[in-house]
Amino acid sequence: MKYLTLWALLCILFGCGGTSQEEPPKKPSKIIFGYLQYEQLPEYQIPWDQLTHLSIAFGRATEEGGLADAANIEKLLPIFREGQKKGVKVLLSAGGGGNKAIMAGVLLNDTYRNRFKKELLKAVEDWGFDGLDIDYEHWAGGPEGYGEGDKEKVALLENFYKELRTELPKGKLLTAAVSADYPEWNGGWGNYNVYTNSMFEYLDLVNIMVYDFTGGWKSSKVAQHASMEHFRMAAKRWSEIRGVPKEKIILGVPFYGVHFVSAETLVGATHMPYKEILTNYPNEQATEKDEIGLLFYNGKPTMRAKAGYVNDNGYGGIMIWAISHDSPNKEESLLQVLYDAFTEH
Repeated sequence: MKYLTLWALLCILFGCGGTSQEEPPKKPSKIIFGYLQYEQLPEYQIPWDQLTHLSIAFGRATEEGGLADAANIEKLLPIFREGQKKGVKVLLSAGGGGNKAIMAGVLLNDTYRNRFKKELLKAVEDWGFDGLDIDYEHWAGGPEGYGEGDKEKVALLENFYKELRTELPKGKLLTAAVSADYPEWNGGWGNYNVYTNSMFEYLDLVNIMVYDFTGGWKSSKVAQHASMEHFRMAAKRWSEIRGVPKEKIILGVPFYGVHFVSAETLVGATHMPYKEILTNYPNEQATEKDEIGLLFYNGKPTMRAKAGYVNDNGYGGIMIWAISHDSPNKEESLLQVLYDAFTEH
């Protein structure tokens, strides 16, 4: 009897149920593919639970096809392992806008291109990345959608994709960041209709940069750089005209705004991270807007609408440039909006 009494007392004090465990975070029903500049680490705390894929930007090419950032990236591998343990696919992104001229020279040289390919494959093997992302952006462009040298470069880029696809170990991912490229929009990415439909057969995911349709160049409009219209038009173009399967299409959203100097002065427009927008305009209800004066960005309602469009139309998911631009405050976070949309659907 005294043992029963003791057991009853312990139940009152500590409870008699089994050990309660915190439920694991819900997995998104769509891909949430974030880009992160490695220079933000280790200070930036990666929100692993809200991502399905993270691409580390950038593994830049040297002029002779080496990997310029190798030593810096290698130091951060323990951080990337944390995400992989949580089920996030961590990729190395090669190239980038700041590396585009050098990468173009590498692409055009057989020796340098082959060396760069081997460096990237070695990085995947030695460092345990889940795959590669190729961000090649050096195009002449023009009203026809392509310019001098573009056809040669796109043929070489397609072959580069093909060789990487063939030589990557089974199960490793190959993705690419590409321009939205629809000519109906006069300017911006509309002047870079440079791709062939066949090149995307080698990719697991196609990350479409549906932003920067306006900016600091003379022919730009002073207008939204990443509107809902841009988003819908790019999605339809890539699925209906280019014929890329919807599940491979990952539509890009910006976690930053474009800030014009004035309605008359286009050159000098700058990018402003979303978290800085909230800091700089504390009394503007900035989370609920898309523009403040000559500053154009995506607030929470537009981000929610874009996620809804992906859900309703069967696209693969959303890509983000860049996750470190987001607000760390859950109530303000754009990533939280996307995560909620893809876990509640």
